[in-house]
Amino acid sequence: MEADSGSERSAKVDILYSYFTKEAATGANPEISDSVARQLLGKPDREFKVLQEIGRGATGVVYKICDVRTKEKFAMKVIPVRHLSKPQQNQKLKEVLLMKGLAHPNIIHYIASYIEDDELCIIMEYAQLGDLAHV
Repeated sequence: MEADSGSERSAKVDILYSYFTKEAATGANPEISDSVARQLLGKPDREFKVLQEIGRGATGVVYKICDVRTKEKFAMKVIPVRHLSKPQQNQKLKEVLLMKGLAHPNIIHYIASYIEDDELCIIMEYAQLGDLAHV
């Protein structure tokens, strides 16, 4: 998967800034447009294999996965979306949008996201040592 170019990263940051500034200023919870949602939820250009469950929370399950070709390890958060209300679905898309726009060495890197079988799958960097609660 290729890294985002500077202009693509800048465009994502602009989208994030305008979205969250509008939300903060109005106190509203604006919906993410269908076109933005489609951009966020493109099918990854890799094939992954689930290795094991590594966490479970109120909204979903996290799996350790492996790129079938390169054997590189990732984490995949799987969130069932079928029974979520529209505002709850929108909140999950905001999470993806936020993760996609962040780039910092101390923050887990976003890789891809897609919907399959009514589940939102968010693929991200795998932290070998676990979460901060276990370090």
